[in-house]
Amino acid sequence: LIMKKVILFLACIIAFALASAEFQEFTIKFNKKYETADEYQKRFEIYEQNKKFIEEFNNGNESYTLAINEFADLTHEEFSKSYLTQKFDATKVKRKNVKAFP
Repeated sequence: LIMKKVILFLACIIAFALASAEFQEFTIKFNKKYETADEYQKRFEIYEQNKKFIEEFNNGNESYTLAINEFADLTHEEFSKSYLTQKFDATKVKRKNVKAFP
């Protein structure tokens, strides 16, 4: 029983080390800099969540696959707020001197 716990503990340490090394490679590849250790940890956790999503998606039966990119350390909300445009409602635009087309 003790040996099983030791093996499980070592497997967890190895898995964490591999994930940390992979995240470190990501930060180098995309020139990511984080101000604090807390920010680094937060981004690592988001990266891991996004990586899990990508792996689960790619195991599905879709016609395309997803991959890690420079946005993998952002939440969906952060990405949307920073990179997607807001919905545009043309009915709320004030028009001046607009003539109807024949």
